[in-house]
Amino acid sequence: GINTFNNNATGRLDVLGTGAGIAAVFNNNAIVTGGGVNVTAGTFTLSGGGNSTFDAIAPFTFAAGTTVNFAGGTNTITGMVNGTGALIFSGGANTITPATGSTLSPSALTVSGGASVVTMPVAANWTPSAVSITNGTLDIGATTISTPSWTQSNGTFSSAGGATIPLGGAFAW
Repeated sequence: GINTFNNNATGRLDVLGTGAGIAAVFNNNAIVTGGGVNVTAGTFTLSGGGNSTFDAIAPFTFAAGTTVNFAGGTNTITGMVNGTGALIFSGGANTITPATGSTLSPSALTVSGGASVVTMPVAANWTPSAVSITNGTLDIGATTISTPSWTQSNGTFSSAGGATIPLGGAFAW
């Protein structure tokens, strides 16, 4: 059968080091009660899919210097999503819909597989230090993206908000 990790109580998942991840289906519905995900160090990989809802009391947060990797399954994340670490989409079908008030602004963005859609509640401006797309698809809706380094060898990127590489930036296709 399929293994499932349901966080329906008050448990907060703290990720404190490299190599942490959940290969099972991960469902977080512990809103209002203090549950949530807090990545403070290392890399956190979700590869089993799942449906998760987060709020201001129980957000999905990944700090600067950390990495969140969506690696497989069908992941649906809604609600309060805050993060300034690196964001990787390496597989699966991923839909991320941050709520109003979320501060999602990845420091680096990598797309190497899967099909991912990130829909911000209002037009946002992402300024990752680098964007790398080697496969898969990413649609960031009305969000704009400005980066000094864009490398794309395959895959598809969509943004109704636009993409900017400043004068002197690197663009490789």
